[in-house]
Amino acid sequence: MPRPTSARFAPELLLRAQGRGLGMRAAIFDVDGVLTDGRLYIGEQGEVFKAFHVLDGHGLKLLLRAGIEPIVISGRDSPAVRRRVADLGLHQALFGVADKLAAADPVLCALASTGAMSR
Repeated sequence: MPRPTSARFAPELLLRAQGRGLGMRAAIFDVDGVLTDGRLYIGEQGEVFKAFHVLDGHGLKLLLRAGIEPIVISGRDSPAVRRRVADLGLHQALFGVADKLAAADPVLCALASTGAMSR
């Protein structure tokens, strides 16, 4: 399913949000309906497939390159999501999380305590 034109923006906008004194050090993403189009494909054996957009992956890599830590917090746990996160080289991901807001706080605190959030 093509994305609406209004949902597109230049990655440079995110990159400009990062920088000394500007404060953006992390960005949190859900998976289903955010990094995918929300559809689930179910195979004959019950396996679940998801479609990820290549531009989302590119955007996450641009964030990493700019020093902004992408954090994935997903309500579902699936091999497809774990594979996508690993393929993109993302270091922060939580799977099968019911309360995403509560799960985000310790991750952000851990990043801040290691200095990853104070670059």
